[in-house]
Amino acid sequence: MQDSELYTLEEAMENVSIASEANEPYRLGIIDHRRLVLQDEEKEQESSYWITKGASEELIEVMRNTFSRLTVYLKGLYKNPAIDWSQETVRTGLQSMMLLVAEAGKKVDRILQELEHSCKRVPKITKSSEYKILQEFYIDNITEKFTEIPPQGDEAWRADIDQESPVKDLETIRSDAAYELFYLRNIHNKPLFKRSLIKNMRLLFDFSETLDVPLEDDPLLEIVTIKDRDLQGSAEQILRSLKPQLQDFYAYKVRTQDHDLIHALNKAIMSLMLAANEKNLIHHTFNKNCLRYFLDFQYFFREALNATEYQKLLAYPPEKDSLGAFLLRFTHCLAYEFFTRASSIRQEILGYIHRLIRKGEELTEEKERSTSLWEKLLQESEQVQALLHRYPSGPLFKMLDTLQEENQAQRFEPLQQENMPFLLFALSTANQTSHILHLPTPTKQSDLAKAEISEEFSAFLAFLHEGKKDKHHLLINLQDRTSWKESTRATVLENLQKRAEYTHNITVVTLPKDTDFYHQKDAYGDIGEASLFLETLQEQLTHPEDFGFFFGETKKSTVQFFQKLSQTMHEQIFAGEQKLTEQERRDFIELFYLFLTLKVLQDIQPDTVSFTCKDALDVGSMMSAGFFALIKLLQGSPWEKSDEDYLRLLIYAPVLMVRERSVDSRRLIRTLCAIATLEEKTTAEGWKKLQNLYKKDWIKSMRLI
Repeated sequence: MQDSELYTLEEAMENVSIASEANEPYRLGIIDHRRLVLQDEEKEQESSYWITKGASEELIEVMRNTFSRLTVYLKGLYKNPAIDWSQETVRTGLQSMMLLVAEAGKKVDRILQELEHSCKRVPKITKSSEYKILQEFYIDNITEKFTEIPPQGDEAWRADIDQESPVKDLETIRSDAAYELFYLRNIHNKPLFKRSLIKNMRLLFDFSETLDVPLEDDPLLEIVTIKDRDLQGSAEQILRSLKPQLQDFYAYKVRTQDHDLIHALNKAIMSLMLAANEKNLIHHTFNKNCLRYFLDFQYFFREALNATEYQKLLAYPPEKDSLGAFLLRFTHCLAYEFFTRASSIRQEILGYIHRLIRKGEELTEEKERSTSLWEKLLQESEQVQALLHRYPSGPLFKMLDTLQEENQAQRFEPLQQENMPFLLFALSTANQTSHILHLPTPTKQSDLAKAEISEEFSAFLAFLHEGKKDKHHLLINLQDRTSWKESTRATVLENLQKRAEYTHNITVVTLPKDTDFYHQKDAYGDIGEASLFLETLQEQLTHPEDFGFFFGETKKSTVQFFQKLSQTMHEQIFAGEQKLTEQERRDFIELFYLFLTLKVLQDIQPDTVSFTCKDALDVGSMMSAGFFALIKLLQGSPWEKSDEDYLRLLIYAPVLMVRERSVDSRRLIRTLCAIATLEEKTTAEGWKKLQNLYKKDWIKSMRLI
């Protein structure tokens, strides 16, 4: 008798159910060498023990026997003439079972991957013959029994989507283009999709991707370890910056009782200390790691910002040198350090990006290596895409993991969803150093009609206001204020500078990157005459809010600059051509945005700058990369290898770390084509004319740090 026959069907189902819920090795245990149990279950078993580095082989054996028992069950059903395969309950029941199997396989593989850090290499359970036989039997035999085959692909999406839903095709989900909509509700307070869609997508992606795709070297498995090390360094950095204030904080804590703000801040600081401890790195422990402790810091810091005492201090400003004044300043310093933290492992991330490029190069057709940096970057993007396409969709599984809890409170809030702000680079000029930040929309939104500024960003702005000299943040908002998807967030951000407490600390300029004009499509697709194109551009900038732009207080200083800039660009970059192709017009708009940003930066001289879209990925990251490239070209200095590598970091690092995918190729191509046009078509005289648009010698004083 095989070991699998000793398992009851109930035991096998319980094993896959528990394995599908397990996220970390230390939470998973084995009872009687055959049953899995989670550590937080109430009942204790004398014959149970928890998974450790020496238990990987027994875990594999339990899962193999579990899969074998489920195969026996399916074969019995297949041969049973009494089964009515037309019943909906039969189909959905078996689909749910296979959904659990696929999820359990992924979770166990991740657990085994973590075990590899401390013991010999162990095989993946999804590569076992038992797992493959179970999958193949289900797909080759069971699905044929259904009298009405479930809709697949886009048909399944349309069947499960709400008729009023704005997302109409499965490719939108595959491309990760509108994942924020899965967090939002419509005006009737209903989700924008049906819950059954989650199961459909899991089945579609699990079984279409894992059967034929080798997973031994899935590069995405490295990301969690990289993030863990990065946040460990960030925690160290924040604590180091706050060291003087921390001594005062604990002196106050000893003397103060029953103070909810102090208690919440203390928990946040303790979480930071645990996150900063190298012993808590993933490869050193099976227990809670640095990444999880850093997320705890965010949770407790949010608790502090919502504390009653903190709200009182904001409403009734305390006297100088009082406990309240110190706590306000300390809280706001903590927020500032969180937003401006620098990555501590840039070289490691860069090495990871180069490995992706090399592995992708092996999979693509051999091409002559381009000597142009921009063409080289495009080739590398194709190689990374080719590599990652072979593996299960990272963003899809991230989204499904988030949404699988039926009663989970949902809202789109990037800062609380592991998309944290950080320093990209700094730009030094004659009178100011501006720090360019990765910053997703600092808002929280649960439905399409309402959004709010996040508490952390409000605290960040409060820090800018508290110093001897007001500091300033320039937020280049790349969301479209005319779009139903983004208008609420865009408007909330634009209204920030109208609030009295922030008037001198933030400037918001909206440059939309998803309008018909930006893409030069539909009504704007045929305006090939250069004069008509420039006239249309001028009209949109003169009446900005009607066409998705917003300039606020900067409009007075930039309105005269618009025409001068567009004329100079037309003459010096596009040689005064009377007709502009569609591609040239797109390049023109892209470059216009970059030069205009430089003008606003010169006038405002901000301490911090961000190119903010919904998540600061794709649109935002490519704007940051384009701005970096523009500064390099304006400086006129040759591109060093370190400069090229830093450009790769700006392009790939944010989207890989946050969404576990490559950058959107459309956004990459748009930016690189525009920069290539600028470099190739601008003469030495043209560069001088472009530099003369700004204050004398200001361009020459610029330095990238």
